[in-house]
Amino acid sequence: MSDRYPASALTRRRLLETAGATAAGFAGCLGAEPEDPQLEVLHNWNSGPEQEAVTALTDGFETAHPDVDTDFRPIAIAGNKTFEWVVRNRLEQGDPPSSFATRAGGALGRYEGYLGDEALRDGALSEAHVDAVREHCRYDGRLVAVPLSVQRTNCLFYGVDVVEEAGVDPDALSTPTDLLDALDLVASETDATPMAHGMYEPRTTLRLIASVLLGQSGADAYAAFLEGDGGEEAVRRAVETTERILSNHIQSESDSFGEFDAREELVRGRATFLQQGDWAADELRSEGFEYGTDWDVVPFPGTERTYAMVLDAFAYPVDENGGNPSPSLTETWLGYVAGREGQRRFNARRGTTPTRVDVSTETFEPFAARSVDAFRDAEHHVPSLARGLAVDPERVSDAETVLREYFSGPFNAEATVQGLIDAVRT
Repeated sequence: MSDRYPASALTRRRLLETAGATAAGFAGCLGAEPEDPQLEVLHNWNSGPEQEAVTALTDGFETAHPDVDTDFRPIAIAGNKTFEWVVRNRLEQGDPPSSFATRAGGALGRYEGYLGDEALRDGALSEAHVDAVREHCRYDGRLVAVPLSVQRTNCLFYGVDVVEEAGVDPDALSTPTDLLDALDLVASETDATPMAHGMYEPRTTLRLIASVLLGQSGADAYAAFLEGDGGEEAVRRAVETTERILSNHIQSESDSFGEFDAREELVRGRATFLQQGDWAADELRSEGFEYGTDWDVVPFPGTERTYAMVLDAFAYPVDENGGNPSPSLTETWLGYVAGREGQRRFNARRGTTPTRVDVSTETFEPFAARSVDAFRDAEHHVPSLARGLAVDPERVSDAETVLREYFSGPFNAEATVQGLIDAVRT
């Protein structure tokens, strides 16, 4: 049923073949329907739990819609190309796929001019999706994508044995100041590094600053910062607290450490705490580090009822004339993605959280089920800054540049504060 072929097959023949489908897709907006269209969906989930999850999703769709001709295509990236580059190239050549995977929110800006909403009208998203999720699937006020899964970025992982040795109770940490005290205690009572942190990629530090800001000043101050409507004092406090953590409590070789390296420090018992998103759980388990026995996790201190989101979605792309190559099939696909069955199949395999609140978690493993409860119980659902939900990718890049230049030993806190504010307001 599926016609799977290499992502590199953007040949002249392919462009000629799809030209008619594109024109017919535009005609579909006027009432006509292309003959025997194919549903072509692009994604970049090529390995591990992500590949298993998208296979469960697409298999479920094909079972539910056996008469649909499908091409679910994982994109293999080579050289300096990225998945986003491949998709953008297709769009600019007038050859949009039926749909493609994307981050929602600010990340949708990279596809400006090529996002339609024709297949997403008339209540495409039910109220089972929380308001913040639906809002971040809009661009210029139009619903241009449907959500698939959400992950939390404001998590604090820890090694069970080391915190017990230090006499620290992670559940009792209610503020970032409490965390600083705990880090001091770990340093004095154990030989472990208090916090594992990789500074090779500035987004890890950007995520830490955002978590500290939320923990110290709350969701309203965080929103004011992102909206360019104040928040300077909250940013300053967050930067100063983060500087104390990075100057005193992380491993000496942090400049060469990435996210994986930081997780390894926790697994090997060489570090106590780790601030990452809940995707770190998969890596910890893959190393044989057992949830609840070897490691556990709490919300970053001060953010218990706040859920900082990374949101994956599928978009409705169009060509320059506003046409999608398979409008009716694309609408069917997006309806399945946003529905209970599609979300259950994908998120149960990936260990992520459905964006619907009515999906059964009976088949979810314990950590994932706990993450779902945290999402549903949250008082505030806020967009992640470091992962491109809060602002567009260009502004994320500007913020990362600020950290490279001013926040990596020696630390220039004042330049960092002003630079972050300017980057977000741009």
